[in-house]
Amino acid sequence: MDWTLVHSMDDTTKIIYEYIRNIDEDLIDKSKYIFETTFWFPLIKQVEMIFWNFYDIEKITNEIYDAISDVKIEFFPWVIEKINELSKNYTLFLTTWNTTSTAIKHLEEASLKDKFDMILWSDKLLKWREHLEKFIAYSCDENFCKKAIYTGDWDWDKLFAWEFGIDFIRIWKFWKDKYEINSVAEIDEILKILK
Repeated sequence: MDWTLVHSMDDTTKIIYEYIRNIDEDLIDKSKYIFETTFWFPLIKQVEMIFWNFYDIEKITNEIYDAISDVKIEFFPWVIEKINELSKNYTLFLTTWNTTSTAIKHLEEASLKDKFDMILWSDKLLKWREHLEKFIAYSCDENFCKKAIYTGDWDWDKLFAWEFGIDFIRIWKFWKDKYEINSVAEIDEILKILK
């Protein structure tokens, strides 16, 4: 969701670092390193690596989620219209680093919640592999991976798509991937090729 459908990560990370700074300013550099190198981990695991056993990890995680739940998000231009259009012909799944409740709140605000068959969060699940396994099980289709298309913005998105043999479309045109677009709103031409 973040950086693929919506622009939100800058404000989110500012809030997280401010929260950590209020607990222990000396942990800022460590937390930046952990968030940058383990962005596919559930937040609770990242918090555990930052604070170890000296704090109530679950309480901190929940407080961070509460703090970022009200971040003002903005869908990239024409993405709402494109999701509405795609949902007529495709089964859509959403994976997000955020909590399910936050993702659903933002999707409801854009009238998009019902466009996705399944929305999975990263409260406690590893974002990619475990999410893909759940999508595959939900589909009840033994050819799911041959039919699926994974759209994301990070190398880890690409690696997990490849692990499952799923075609990958990268958002943001500067990685020199086989299929790249600036926005989900531009996906039609690649979908024609992949059909």
